[in-house]
Amino acid sequence: MHHALKLHTKPSKQPKSNINMYCSNKYRIFSCDGGGFRGYLTSLILESIEKKINNKIAVLQMKNNASGQKLGDYFEMYAGTSTGALIACGLAKGLSAKEIKNIYCKDGEKIFPNLNIWKEVRYRAAQFLSAFTIQSLTGMTSKHHFWLSKPLFDGTELQKAIEDVFGQDTHFGDLAQNKRIIITSYDVWNSLPVIFDNQNEEHQSLKIVDILLASAAYPGGFPAHSISNPSFIKHQTKLGSSKSNDDGFPLVDGGLVANNPALLALAEYCKYKKNNPQIPDAVILATFGTGKLALRFNLKQTKTMGLLDWTFPFGNPLSEVIFGGYSRLTDNIASSLLKDYINKDGVDNYFRFQPYIETIENQSSTVSPNPDSVFITPQERKQFESATFQHSSKNVLEKIADKYLTEKLENSNTSNNQQIQVTQRIEKLVINLL
Repeated sequence: MHHALKLHTKPSKQPKSNINMYCSNKYRIFSCDGGGFRGYLTSLILESIEKKINNKIAVLQMKNNASGQKLGDYFEMYAGTSTGALIACGLAKGLSAKEIKNIYCKDGEKIFPNLNIWKEVRYRAAQFLSAFTIQSLTGMTSKHHFWLSKPLFDGTELQKAIEDVFGQDTHFGDLAQNKRIIITSYDVWNSLPVIFDNQNEEHQSLKIVDILLASAAYPGGFPAHSISNPSFIKHQTKLGSSKSNDDGFPLVDGGLVANNPALLALAEYCKYKKNNPQIPDAVILATFGTGKLALRFNLKQTKTMGLLDWTFPFGNPLSEVIFGGYSRLTDNIASSLLKDYINKDGVDNYFRFQPYIETIENQSSTVSPNPDSVFITPQERKQFESATFQHSSKNVLEKIADKYLTEKLENSNTSNNQQIQVTQRIEKLVINLL
């Protein structure tokens, strides 16, 4: 029997905030990366920030405590990819950071059951090779042996969890009518990125569950998701080409095009601002990752690394290099645009939170201290490596979050928001949001 976290299934009205007037001169954007179950790490960071907001409100209002403010009340736009899409939509709906964390706590084990990732990959590889051998001996077509290669999860539990939170039939346009929500996916029929926008007429009638399943359909992890909504099919056909049947367009994880959607969110703001000059000129962009694995290879290693070295398992380390490189580039461009072109006063209101996972053995050899670095044991690193699809990594994600939010490095204070201490960066973000 399914025992998922039970929240409101009907679209809720956006909660009124008595704090928005403090920030009428700023347009606040929230962005969250993809990363599967690593989104649990992000939710822990968000919960800490939400607590600090309430503590700050208590001080401003001279109360002993305050607990009613939700992090989502402090943003006008939300952008998310994959697990980040779930978080972004949750905040836009009016969930607290703690409620979002509880989705991972209570439903994570069903969505990402504790199978042995390495054992599963080795088993499937052996099965696939056996089938390939049989094919060469018997003339079996590829159609008959590809069933051995299938997604790790069928997505059933993920769909149940999403429906428990957002409802089965809630439309994207009804989620938060006075908020902007941007979600990414990828159309593998037309080879086109898909940017779901709750203010776009073609997307407003789509079900939230369809959008979130499409954004989270990581190849090899979950099956592609098809959206058969007539309005959406008509829109995608205009952009690409039509299909011979009406089963919809197959969509996969938005991380393939924008795992870090911060730059996309900034571009959407610029377009929106052009047509709506009344919105604030100043922008605050808070962007959250799901943890980045530190990979260091010397010249000798890289010269001898073959295809399997780069891609086994789950594209590690190749996927880490690609996603990590894109994310770093996004950081640099978004920060520069925000500081030099959008916020004309030159203020750097770009806040990036991304734990950088290192092993303890490298702690003393790290050349320049990185305030986002978190040092863990080699065994814990292995757990983090499988955290994308592994609920059993929950404890190590909690440990990383605790270290990230509390540990301090010496001599790492600079004027760059991305380089100051994490605790100081959070404090500065909270002040700016208020």
